[in-house]
Amino acid sequence: MHETVGELDKAMYCYTKALEIRLKINENGDINTSKCYEDLGVLYSKIGKLMISEENYQISLEMRKKALGEKHLDVAELSAIASWEIFRKLMNITKIA
Repeated sequence: MHETVGELDKAMYCYTKALEIRLKINENGDINTSKCYEDLGVLYSKIGKLMISEENYQISLEMRKKALGEKHLDVAELSAIASWEIFRKLMNITKIA
């Protein structure tokens, strides 16, 4: 909710707390933990921290691969999102250089 009304600091706090709780429940991660990492990836992307965003997407992607298998649709969708974040990061580096 905080994210949709522009309260990104509060959203970051909530997502981080949710992740901490999920990791206490299952330190190896699961689908719900993967979703927390994905949500953090989205938020970091919104605030322009693309490297951290990509890291969160990659963690989420690896957890989903383990839980669902390489060929699952959710894995493919998240892989496309992570690839887009890498592309955005490269484009920003190109503009600076």
